[in-house]
Amino acid sequence: MRTTPHGWNPVRVIPVAISLIAALSTGCGNRYESAGLSREALETIAARAFDEGDWANSEILYTQLLFNYPGATDTDLYVYRLGVSDAGQRLWVEADFQFRRVIDEFPGSALADDARYQIARTFWLQKRDFRRDLTPVTRALEETAVFFEDYPGSSLTPRVEALRDSCLAHLARRSLFLGQFYERRGRHEAAMLYYREALEDYMGGDCLGELLVSMGGLYEKMNNAFAARSSYNRAISECGVTGDLLDKAEEGLSRVGGM
Repeated sequence: MRTTPHGWNPVRVIPVAISLIAALSTGCGNRYESAGLSREALETIAARAFDEGDWANSEILYTQLLFNYPGATDTDLYVYRLGVSDAGQRLWVEADFQFRRVIDEFPGSALADDARYQIARTFWLQKRDFRRDLTPVTRALEETAVFFEDYPGSSLTPRVEALRDSCLAHLARRSLFLGQFYERRGRHEAAMLYYREALEDYMGGDCLGELLVSMGGLYEKMNNAFAARSSYNRAISECGVTGDLLDKAEEGLSRVGGM
């Protein structure tokens, strides 16, 4: 089991906790009256804020539960929901820290696999346009690999597989974009490297048809009729390309001697 937290900055987390305590003492920003409540009553209003997606108040209330009742039976739940509340406010570092706490401090928790999934999802939510920084996507992909290794048979596997596929599609689109960039500049070898990366490393993602048509056109330019014909045929038979892509594939096949 991996226990090393990534991206946790205690200098940032501690002041946040202090500010939350101050907010609790003044009632500022908290529409839930929590003073003097029992643990059960406090859990009830915290769960209500969480279920309503009121992330700011959910964060405040679960922080209060953690401070007021250290060692409570449901501490793993408090920490997990605090992480979700932080993520809902785009407090990515804090969210990552709380999810890793669940995994590291409560490895036997029923929420441990969910926390690992949430770490990957938190990175994915920070993604930017595929033409820009890919670090959040590659980190999300790494975390899905950890999930599959550490939690085989988890009921969350379909969700993590879907997230992994989204990451691969994003990276494939990036490689296709770069391949087309270099092809337009006549740098055929560099372009083919990126096309093959999109196909072999990222399985083409949701742009497989466009990728195969692009590869077919580049193979033509490189005088490889057999590979061009194979790429065009795959685009038509496996991807069912339509519109302009279908026209390009059929025109390419007519040039390289196959339909």
